[in-house]
Amino acid sequence: MRTSHRFVVLLALGVGPAAVSASSCASNSGPPDLGPSTFFVKITSVNGNANLPTEQSPLPANKGVTPESWAFTIEAHTPTGELATDFNGYVRLTLAPGTVVGVTGTGATGRNIFVTNGTVSGVVQGTAVYGPARLWVEDLGYVPAKPGTTPKCSNGVDDNANGLIDYPADPGCYYADDDTEDPGTYAERQEDDESVARSH
Repeated sequence: MRTSHRFVVLLALGVGPAAVSASSCASNSGPPDLGPSTFFVKITSVNGNANLPTEQSPLPANKGVTPESWAFTIEAHTPTGELATDFNGYVRLTLAPGTVVGVTGTGATGRNIFVTNGTVSGVVQGTAVYGPARLWVEDLGYVPAKPGTTPKCSNGVDDNANGLIDYPADPGCYYADDDTEDPGTYAERQEDDESVARSH
């Protein structure tokens, strides 16, 4: 059984925590809506250098021929700022602008990495990074198939015996690379404007 978590990326490249305000309509019953939970992302080195790029000292423009390595630590936080030690799930990493070639670290598969007890560290391999680049993190809400295997949501079989076969026909499949046809959660994530790496 999968659990639902709402997370928003707040920072990357060592920028400090940003304040988030959220408003919501709430009735008097139940706990108040405190807004989304958050991923805190810290870039610990770029291309092996702990001196991170700045606006004054940016990365050189990368036209897609130079590999880049960004070491990172990700923490899942509750809406009130505590480490969300109950968060265990895959997150997808994206460079924007840029292309993620792969992710290395414990629990890494393709562009994804498994967050255990609310935290994970690894290295994203990318290219074609230019301008104010960002490292995006999104909660997948599903378990992706390992590279080189046939995902359950694109194998031509009704794996959960509900009469529906694969993505997009089976509502338990979020994408064709989902490795189970059972229902789960998928929620989009956003990123704060302060999570920017600079290159020229």
